[in-house]
Amino acid sequence: MICPYCKQSQTRVVDKRDNEETNTTRRRRECEKCHKRFTTYERIEKVLLNVEKRNGRIEEFDREKVKRGIMKAVAKRSIPEEKINEIIEKIEQKLLTGNRQIVKTKEIGQMVLKN
Repeated sequence: MICPYCKQSQTRVVDKRDNEETNTTRRRRECEKCHKRFTTYERIEKVLLNVEKRNGRIEEFDREKVKRGIMKAVAKRSIPEEKINEIIEKIEQKLLTGNRQIVKTKEIGQMVLKN
């Protein structure tokens, strides 16, 4: 990290705090040359995942939409909501760790059926 005061690249972290609500990490740093302190913030960049609909339209992945579909499909069965949330979490993780940014709705449906 470069010091904003003297532009030296030798800095050290004095204090680090994670904020779970905003997914940020706050770091207090000190320049080893001028000894001034400054704060930096680190944020995890959200990976965008898009879904290609049957008609070719592309929209952003919406886990709530998947949840509504599963809830509708299992309405007459006694499947706990926690189990449905686990299924959605597995599917989302698998999609995010994949190499593609666009997934077809049919593939998501197949993943739901496998779980």
